[in-house]
Amino acid sequence: MTPADAALVLAKCAAFDNRTVGRSDAQAWAEALDGVPFAEAMRAVGLWYRDNRERIMPADVRRIVTTEAHDNARRIREAADDRRLALEAARAVPFEDAPPEARALIAAFRADNDRRRPGKSRAVVRLAHILAPRNTGPAKT
Repeated sequence: MTPADAALVLAKCAAFDNRTVGRSDAQAWAEALDGVPFAEAMRAVGLWYRDNRERIMPADVRRIVTTEAHDNARRIREAADDRRLALEAARAVPFEDAPPEARALIAAFRADNDRRRPGKSRAVVRLAHILAPRNTGPAKT
C-alpha cells in the first residue's frame, strides 16, 4: 500500500474517530499495511466501526482482511462441495426415476457440467435436497 492509499484509509478512520492524520501517519500505516489491497483495507475500516468504539489500528485492518479472505475461501469450498454432492446425486438417480420437480434441475445441471460451467448454487443445493432422501443405495454407474 502506498502512503497516498494509507492516507485515504486514515481519512476514512478519521471520519469515524476524529483522529488527526499527518504525513508520518500515512507513511507508518503504509508500511504496516504493506501487501493489503486498498479496497480491502477500506472495507475493513467500515466493518471495524460497525461494532467497535475504539480506534482501529493497522493490526486490526490486517486481521479483518485475513479473516474475510478465510471466510471467502470457506464459502468457495462449501459451494464446490454442494456442486460435487449434487453431481453425485444427479448421476446416481436415473433421469426417468427422478421426481418431476428435479428433472429440469438435473437436465440443466448436467448441461452446465458438460460445458464445465458452474451451475446456479441454489439449483445445486435444491437438487441435492430433492434427491438426497431418494439416494440411499449405492450409486448406479
